[in-house]
Amino acid sequence: MEELPPSVTLAYLFIFYLCFLLPYLLSSKKFAFPSKSVMLLLVVSALVGLVANLTVFKAYQLSPNPGYVRAVSSASIIVATTISIWLFKLKPDLQGILGTVLIFIGLLMLAKV
Repeated sequence: MEELPPSVTLAYLFIFYLCFLLPYLLSSKKFAFPSKSVMLLLVVSALVGLVANLTVFKAYQLSPNPGYVRAVSSASIIVATTISIWLFKLKPDLQGILGTVLIFIGLLMLAKV
């Protein structure tokens, strides 16, 4: 099978997303143009997402074990939980705390600390 560069793979992926999503939005009358400030946030978000996706593709290529990349990606849950507690004053339940701690322990085990 031919190996495509990550940027080409992402381009095809987003083109297919658009091909499937746009007809649905147009037919459901839910398509609207955002304001300029919202459009700016969407563009910045898209650029950050693009960089993140390209980084993950490259990490999978360079990693001796793809499971490592997936495990480190899961660490974003720790960051999201921490930010939610701090920014939104979220009161985490036992399940959330336990899950976060287990992810952290798993990452430590992978790092062999």
